[in-house]
Amino acid sequence: MGERLGCCVPWCKRTTPRTEFTEWICGKHWPLIDKRYRRAYGRAARRWRRYRVGGERAARLWRRIKRQAIERAAGIG
Repeated sequence: MGERLGCCVPWCKRTTPRTEFTEWICGKHWPLIDKRYRRAYGRAARRWRRYRVGGERAARLWRRIKRQAIERAAGIG
């Protein structure tokens, strides 16, 4: 059987069968992130997928998004 990937928010039990990436934020926690960060990450990730440039920016945005999702799920942010 294929392995499943869990949400990167601690104690979240949601998983996805897609494993082409190493980290994932579930649909329950994704809306907790500021809309401007989600949009900026989408643009950077799309640019990376199309042209293979700007990967550092996308990685930096992902770290910020992940931190914000974890903090808001814990009720900190």
